Amino acid sequence: MFNVDGYKIDMHRGDTGAITIRATGYAFGPNDRALFTVRNQQGTIVKQGVYAMENNAFVVPFLNAETDYLDRGTYEWDVRYIVNPIFDSDNNIIDGDAVSTPKDPMELNLRRTVGQI
Repeated sequence: MFNVDGYKIDMHRGDTGAITIRATGYAFGPNDRALFTVRNQQGTIVKQGVYAMENNAFVVPFLNAETDYLDRGTYEWDVRYIVNPIFDSDNNIIDGDAVSTPKDPMELNLRRTVGQI
């Protein structure tokens, strides 16, 4: 199961799916980026990706290997938009002309499974 209800993601461990996120209020250019991050309750990043936007939207895939090893429970996620990002030597975004976080952290509920793939 992979279900998105508004901004809440509900899924079973190891299941696959994708969420399309659309930005509003600004016309992002080809060099701008979105940073999608999921953290556990201890604050450890368990999933993170930098995405280019097309028509002010981007798609975040969830693969089996990304959640199959995680404990069931509630995680939090957010998106940060970076205009003209500046990258370090490891290709991590460290700054930009503008950085915007449009919403407080949202919920990802990871349900348990019996079988393991």
